[in-house]
Amino acid sequence: MNLQSIYDIYYDRVIRYIRSKVNDSHLTEDICQDVFLKIQSNLNTLKDETKLEAWIFKIARFTVI
Repeated sequence: MNLQSIYDIYYDRVIRYIRSKVNDSHLTEDICQDVFLKIQSNLNTLKDETKLEAWIFKIARFTVI
């Protein structure tokens, strides 16, 4: 799966997740951008595409922290 497809499918869910953890709209957008940059940088390390969603939200969780 390419980054554009991942972005199209998961952006809304990722942004909602981050919003639920961060009470600042600008910071939420910045964190979301960081999440998708990390996804782009590390997409080649994902061995099992069936674990994509869990992997994305793990990245989001650690980026928020």
